[in-house]
Amino acid sequence: MIAKFFWLAVILAVVWAVFRVIELRKTKPRPPESGSPTQSGTQADSNSNVKERAEDDALELRECDECGAFVTAAGCSRAACSVRG
Repeated sequence: MIAKFFWLAVILAVVWAVFRVIELRKTKPRPPESGSPTQSGTQADSNSNVKERAEDDALELRECDECGAFVTAAGCSRAACSVRG
């Protein structure tokens, strides 16, 4: 019976250690790979601008109450739907 508790403790310690290593890898920033070129400040700024523009171009959709299709605020464009925009 003592052997079972010992092995249970060993297994729990290993699982805990694995999760701890995973969490440490998530929090530490990785250095850039030696073969890949580094981004300059202007490249990083342009990448953030692209992301901002993509967020601005996003459409807000809602579900049509009649047919269940996701449509813009203008209304449903399906011919069979009674709620047409």
